[in-house]
Amino acid sequence: MFEQQFVDQLASKVADVVVARLNRPKVEQRYLRVEEAAIYTGYSVGALWKHIQRGDLPVSREGKSVRVDRLEIDKWMARNRQ
Repeated sequence: MFEQQFVDQLASKVADVVVARLNRPKVEQRYLRVEEAAIYTGYSVGALWKHIQRGDLPVSREGKSVRVDRLEIDKWMARNRQ
């Protein structure tokens, strides 16, 4: 079907791409969607929405988009630590 040399070259190229992607520096987003903030905090999405609606956790809104600042999450969690 395929010559072994072709398969080996293809595998080598794929490996190079994978290694390059794994070695890219990761950029952590500062502003998170509520679903991402829930993962970050360990809270449920519903619990976070309750805190947002009560004004406990500040958010940024643009149209239908709601974002939570990671720094605000950290401050909020520190204030509520028991």
